[in-house]
Amino acid sequence: MQSELAEWAGSRGYRAVWYGVSAVNRAVEAITRFRDQRAFNDVFYERSLSWVCGSELPVLPAEKSVVVVAVPRPAHVATFDHHGQSVDLILPPTYHNYSGLPNEVKKDLESFLGHGASLRAVKAPLKGVAARTGLVRYGRNNITYVDGIGSYAQLMAFASHISLAPSSNPDSVEPSALDQCRTCKACYTACPTGAISADRFLLHAHRCVTWQSEYEGPLPDAFGAAKRPCLVGCMVCQEVCPANRGLLRLEHLGVHFTQDETELLLGEGAGSALTPETCAKIQALRCSDCTVTSGRPASTFRRNLDAVLKHRRLSVPLKADCI
Repeated sequence: MQSELAEWAGSRGYRAVWYGVSAVNRAVEAITRFRDQRAFNDVFYERSLSWVCGSELPVLPAEKSVVVVAVPRPAHVATFDHHGQSVDLILPPTYHNYSGLPNEVKKDLESFLGHGASLRAVKAPLKGVAARTGLVRYGRNNITYVDGIGSYAQLMAFASHISLAPSSNPDSVEPSALDQCRTCKACYTACPTGAISADRFLLHAHRCVTWQSEYEGPLPDAFGAAKRPCLVGCMVCQEVCPANRGLLRLEHLGVHFTQDETELLLGEGAGSALTPETCAKIQALRCSDCTVTSGRPASTFRRNLDAVLKHRRLSVPLKADCI
């Protein structure tokens, strides 16, 4: 089955490794250790990581192996008309269809393996799991990198009752940094909020523009001011990283919000509720950070859109190719 897994991944441009369940357990233990050392900001931990140390087991007792997959992802572009201009805004890689893609990949892999193969998506700190399999290495920005793909990949893991010989030694692999990070300061210098700092390798995640854009509360002035404006998230550290050079792909979603629709999203329009057509466009973004509740955009969606459009009165069309 090992050769089948390698064939399946390679034919799709994916990277995949398979491992004993210890990789997942060790990743959870690392989060617990950082928590006990109070390395995390309390608010960040409660919002983003407390689920890791909960009572739910990431791998069930009967499950013998975990397959970890890295799927290349492009950034996606949607267009908003505002103040007479068309502004292209980005959903960074993994935001579009983040929740749906693992299920699609799981079904595809089960179908390829055949013989009644059954997999279960694993809820775990996937960067830590993948780093302990040797599939990825960390950048100084604490984002993980895959050979040939860079940081523009979505990680997913699937547990199986089948016992697979590991593709690497599960007890000899420790998370490691890219070689370039020893001397490169590109992301450290570019980070607009000091989330990447000289005092430690671990990210000050509560300062990260990406994290702040995903939760309620005030946004840093840096949001929306980047050269490549994002509707949620931030790509500054990834774009300046030498390990990512030439690897980012942009794909237009074909979603275009008219002036009237953008005004409604911002609460500037005469009406109060969004039309079904506008709601359909939002659904086409397939992003959990850009949603509609009771006919109105989620508060963080409206806040982010308002912030980025204040920085953008002119738009430079984005080409859907490698840069």
